[in-house]
Amino acid sequence: MRKTMTLTGKQIGLLVMLCWVSIVQAVEPLKVGPGALKGVNVAPYLQYRLQFAESEDIRNVLASDPSQWWPVEAETANFGLNNQAHWFRLELHSENPRRVYLELSYALLNQVDVFLVQRGQVERHWLTGNNQPFSSREVEHRNYIFPLFLPAGTSSQVFLRIQTQGSLQVPLALWDPDRFWEADQLAITAHSFFAAAMLTVALLNFLLFLGIKDRLFIYYASYVLTIALAQLALRGMNYQFLWPNAPAWNEHSLVLFMGLAVASGGLFANRYLRVRERSRYLYRGSLLMIVPGAVMGGAALFLPYGILIGPMIVLCVLASILMLVTGLSFWGQGHKSGRFFTLAWAFFLVGILGTLLAKLGLLPRSNLLEYGPEFGAAVEVILLSFGITDRLNEERRLRIALQETALASAEEAGRLQAENLAREHQANVVLEENVAQRTQELQKALLELSVAHAKLQDISTLDGLTQLRNRRYFDESFRREWERATREANQLSVIMLDADHFKQINDSHGHLAGDDCLKQLARVLEGHVKRPADTLARFGGEEFVMVLPGTDPHGVLRLAENIRLDVEAHPVNHDGQVIPLTVSVGVAYCGDVRSFKSEDLLALADKALYEAKASGRNRVVVRELI
Repeated sequence: MRKTMTLTGKQIGLLVMLCWVSIVQAVEPLKVGPGALKGVNVAPYLQYRLQFAESEDIRNVLASDPSQWWPVEAETANFGLNNQAHWFRLELHSENPRRVYLELSYALLNQVDVFLVQRGQVERHWLTGNNQPFSSREVEHRNYIFPLFLPAGTSSQVFLRIQTQGSLQVPLALWDPDRFWEADQLAITAHSFFAAAMLTVALLNFLLFLGIKDRLFIYYASYVLTIALAQLALRGMNYQFLWPNAPAWNEHSLVLFMGLAVASGGLFANRYLRVRERSRYLYRGSLLMIVPGAVMGGAALFLPYGILIGPMIVLCVLASILMLVTGLSFWGQGHKSGRFFTLAWAFFLVGILGTLLAKLGLLPRSNLLEYGPEFGAAVEVILLSFGITDRLNEERRLRIALQETALASAEEAGRLQAENLAREHQANVVLEENVAQRTQELQKALLELSVAHAKLQDISTLDGLTQLRNRRYFDESFRREWERATREANQLSVIMLDADHFKQINDSHGHLAGDDCLKQLARVLEGHVKRPADTLARFGGEEFVMVLPGTDPHGVLRLAENIRLDVEAHPVNHDGQVIPLTVSVGVAYCGDVRSFKSEDLLALADKALYEAKASGRNRVVVRELI
């Protein structure tokens, strides 16, 4: 009879530990042979573990239990959105002395600590990352490049401590320096072509907006520019070439560009597809994309990257799906614009969806997925440009058709008019003499009417007592002068004056004497109006007003003082009685009327007149409208 073997919990734990040790031991050193290294993926030789509970000192890491390290069982170490620090260990062995590059080709890692350990000692230490100045990188490159020297016949260990607020991806590759720079020339050419193409499309649409004034083009230019900046931020191009000394801004810029791309893309889609006119529900749905995109993009300037990047990725996916559904809906309704839009967003959605799923850790990271958004964005921009061009051509064809219809209508109208003219010609031959006679009579009557109207117009704007222009004429003249001064940014002055003690003159000498005073005052004022552009009018009662365009403060003050002195020097002679007459003068001046209303200048002149009377009369008070 066989005995049944029973394992205790401690024995099971020992077996599990032995299994893990065997797995760890299966990860052999990467042997660097004499052949050329062209981006050798080191993931099969890479081990990792979570942050050490004890001190993060490299000495504790070197002394750690090998059973605590796990092998990377994928083409690329990818932990999705993860802000926990991870350690990675790579062992290299070369039979010959060798200089190599270790490339970490994911630019959005916040902190990267790399230690090169040889013969049990730390030979090199690099501290870099997305939140460090770009100058912290020994090799100036958008990715993280670590030059390693491998001595002959000796194993070298590379330890990496990586922590980030976003997606934790560790794509590591080993290169010969010469082979690396050869391959990088192709990559930088592709990135540069992508950037140049997107910038050209954005600039072209901006110029179209300036020429056509259609918001469609500025929305599209904004979308193309922000989507390009977001893609280049993912590649580290922005940090290398645009703001290498601004790590804080670089960290926030990606979410900002993503949010603005979502918002401007939604605005463009609404305008291009005329969503508001065609579907109330889809339009409301688009607002649920545009508003959060703008808000989250703005919030990127204040909130940490790690808080926003997850919701922003979800928003990008939902926005892309919504735009695809919108395009399909309008395509199904027979709108040609929906066809272009659907195909464009389908390419972009496929490109971006794979990358986003890889960043969330749901798909393995690969070069195809990494470059998917750039390819999808480029195809999308091309197709949407075709769609915009087709829309412009369609509108042009419609205008031509309308013009042809209008031309045909004009030709038909011309034919009918010619027939009518032929019929009328017979009648005109008979009526020509009568028409000429009646025309002469009508011209004579019109001339007489014009003369009478001019006289009536002149009479209606004259003050019957002083024979100056009246308030009605002044209001219209002042309005024209104010508009002219506004257009020309010119200065404008107003003089408002009032006969002093006029009621007392009426009470003491009678109203006829008062009338004589007003008449003489009018004649004195007329003597001081020298320019055709100046306006003099009776404002009401014993008040008179003058408008002086283009007169500076010194000139208007001198004129007002001369008027005051002239009036004082000519008392009124009424039936042998000498009646002294003085005036109080309020002057208002404005150097640039564009920031004010005409009523402000009149009110200021009236206030200055009031101050002149209140301070003793027979004086001039000047105020400037500022």
